[in-house]
Amino acid sequence: MPPRDELAKIRYAKDLPLFEREKPYVVLSELAASDSDFRHTNIELEFGKPQVIQDIRGREAEFTLDSNGFQVCHQRSALGAWEKAHDIEVIYLPEVEALLRNELGPDVTGIKIFDWRLRRNVPHKHAGIDRIDLNDKSNYLLPVTTAHIDQTPRGVLSRVEQQMGKQAEALLRGRVRLINIWRPIKHSVQDWPLALCDGSNLEAADLLATDHITKGYVGETYNLLYRDKYRWYYLNQQTPDEVILFKMFDSKRQVKAHACPHASFKHNDIPLNAPPRESIEVRALVFSSP
Repeated sequence: MPPRDELAKIRYAKDLPLFEREKPYVVLSELAASDSDFRHTNIELEFGKPQVIQDIRGREAEFTLDSNGFQVCHQRSALGAWEKAHDIEVIYLPEVEALLRNELGPDVTGIKIFDWRLRRNVPHKHAGIDRIDLNDKSNYLLPVTTAHIDQTPRGVLSRVEQQMGKQAEALLRGRVRLINIWRPIKHSVQDWPLALCDGSNLEAADLLATDHITKGYVGETYNLLYRDKYRWYYLNQQTPDEVILFKMFDSKRQVKAHACPHASFKHNDIPLNAPPRESIEVRALVFSSP
C-alpha cells in the first residue's frame, strides 16, 4: 500500500510556573471522599501546532532502536484469543522474550517482563464497565493520547531495584534498557494508531518529570513539552503480525536515541464501520553485558 502521511495535533503537557515549587504528578488511584480537596493531577495539557506524522510503510528498515528509539519487526503469535490473562502470560509473554532475544542479539544476558496491558478504543461505559482496577490485567485501558515516556532514568532505577532485588546492583553495571513491545490484536489498526517521536533529537529541556502514583507504587514518568523540532512517525494499517519495539530508557551513552516519546492519534479519515483499535503493550527490562 502507498504511504499515507497524516497531519494531526499531538497533545502535550504545559510547562507551568507552578512547577517551580510543586513537582508535576498524576494519581491513578481512587481518592477517598475525605480527600476531596486533593487533585488527581496538577498537569495541564495543550495541543501543539498541526504536525506531519510520517507513514513509514515501505521503509520500516530505516528505523532502529539505537538510532531512532523504535523499530518494526515481525512475529506471528500462537495466541488466538486475548481475553484470558493466564493465556497471555503462559503463551504470549514467552513469545515476547524470544522476539527480544532474536532482535537484540547475543549480548542480552537477561530479560524481565514486569508489566503488560490490553488497550481498546472503546469507552468503558459503552462496555458496561463502571470501575477500572489497575491491578487487574483483565481490565483493558484506553489509548493514551498525550505524548509521554513511560519511565525516567530514576523511574527505571526504581524498577530494576524493585524487580531484580539482590541482582540489581550487578545488573546495573551492564547495559540496561527498558523496552515496550506493542502490537495490534485481532485486526489491523484503522482508527487510533501509535505515533512515535524520533528520540535522536530529544533534549532534557523537552521533558517534564512527573510522579506517577498508583496503589502500592510511586514511579516517575516524562511528559513531553511541545517543540516544533519533533519528527513523528507511524505505521499505517499495522497488522497483528507487525510488532513495534520502542525504548523508554537506554543506559548506553553512545547511542543516538535513548528514549522514544509516543502517543496515539486519530486518523483523519477512518473507514466506515472500522473496528475499534485493540492492542497489547508489554514492558520489559533488558540487561546486556557492558
